[in-house]
Amino acid sequence: MSFNAKDMTQGGQIASMRIRMFSQIANIIVYCLVILFGIIIALTLSIKLTWQTFVNGMVWYWCQTLAPMRDIFKSQPV
Repeated sequence: MSFNAKDMTQGGQIASMRIRMFSQIANIIVYCLVILFGIIIALTLSIKLTWQTFVNGMVWYWCQTLAPMRDIFKSQPV
């Protein structure tokens, strides 16, 4: 093993480059897995649910997200 300063710093640069490359590849893989998961969920819902059940569920979810707005709507403007 050499104690040359160039060899010491170059090893750290190579290690950091490998870590960055691994993180880029891991990021791409996670991105693809999230998209694939969303596609699988969408296909599963489209196969298992009827259109009317899906619409009713979306309306219920929309009403639930608007439920906290009721307190704001009840107060009269000044």
